[in-house]
Amino acid sequence: MFHKIVSFFCFIIKSKNEHGVHSPFVFDLITSCFYKKKGKNDLTIFLNYKKQLSKNTSLLEISNFNFMSRLLLSHKRKRWEIRKNWQFLFPVIGVILLGYSSFKLIKLIPIDWFDLAEYYLFPYLMFVLYFVGIFYFLLKTILFAINKLESKWVVNQRSRIFKDSEISNKRARLLIHLIQYLKPKNILEIGTGFGINTVVLSSAQRNSKITTLDENEQTVNVIKEMFKKNTFKHVKFLTGNFDITLPQVFNNNIYDFIYFKGSCENKTTLNYFESSLSSIHNNSVLLFENIHSNRESEKVWNSIKKHEKVTVTIDTFLWGFVFFRKEQEKEHFIIRI
Repeated sequence: MFHKIVSFFCFIIKSKNEHGVHSPFVFDLITSCFYKKKGKNDLTIFLNYKKQLSKNTSLLEISNFNFMSRLLLSHKRKRWEIRKNWQFLFPVIGVILLGYSSFKLIKLIPIDWFDLAEYYLFPYLMFVLYFVGIFYFLLKTILFAINKLESKWVVNQRSRIFKDSEISNKRARLLIHLIQYLKPKNILEIGTGFGINTVVLSSAQRNSKITTLDENEQTVNVIKEMFKKNTFKHVKFLTGNFDITLPQVFNNNIYDFIYFKGSCENKTTLNYFESSLSSIHNNSVLLFENIHSNRESEKVWNSIKKHEKVTVTIDTFLWGFVFFRKEQEKEHFIIRI
C-alpha cells in the first residue's frame, strides 16, 4: 500500500494533460477519447448488468472461485458462532459494557437513591428494577441492530467478491469511449471474471467479435447464461488453463485490441505479452491493469515499455496502454485522466 501511495504521488508530479502532448496521434486520442464528455446513456447496459449480477445468488453458491474462494468460504461460515475459547471474551466484555452503560444512565435519572434509604429495601429494589430494565432495553436494541446489519452483511460480502473483477463507472466510461474511438473488430479479453468488463467491451461496439478467456468453468457457465438473457451474441467464451487456451487463440488470429486483466506483476504477464505479439498488427492496442500496484508490477510495465516492438505507451496509473504504430517515434506518456 505504501508503495502504491508513493507511486501515485510520483504519477501526479510527472503526469500531463493534452497540453503537454506533442504527438498528433496521442493528442487526438486524449482529446477525442480520454477527455470526451459524458454521454447520458453511456453506462446504461453496464449498470443494468451490475444490478443483475448483484442479485445472482448462483454465483455465491460456487465454492471454487479462483482468487475469490477465501471470501466465499467466509460467506458460508456461521457469522456469530464462537470457534475458539478466547472468543468468549467478546460477549463478556459486551455484557460488562452494557452494565456500565446502564449504571451511567440510571445516574441521569433525577432521583437521589441515598435519600430513599429510610425506606429500607425499596430504593435498592427500584435501583435494580431500573438497572435491569435499561440493561434489557440496550441489549434488545443492540441485538436488533445486529440482526439488521447481518441481513446487509451478505450484500456487503457480495460487493467485496465482485470488487476484484469490477471497474468503476469512470473507468467503464473510459473503456467504452476507447472502444468507440478505436473501433476494433476483433477483441481478446484475458480474464473473464464476472463478465463486467466483457459487458463494457460488448456494449461499446456491438459488431465487434469478442473472445474472453477464464480458468474457472463454473463461473463462466453462469456468466454465459446471463449474457444470453442480455442478448450478447458476439461474445465467445473459452475456459481452461491459460497456458493451453492462449496458444489456441493466438494461433492464426489477429486481434485489434487485447485486454490483460488482473495484476501485472510477474513473469507470466510478460510471457503472455510476448505470446500476443504474434497476433497483433500495426494498429493493435494492448491494455494492462494495475501497472503500479507494487514494485513487481512496475518492473513488468517497464519491461513492456522497453520492448523493441512497442513504440508508444500511455500510463494512466491504473491502466497502461501499449501501441505498435511504426510511424510513431518511441515515446512514453503519463496522462492524468
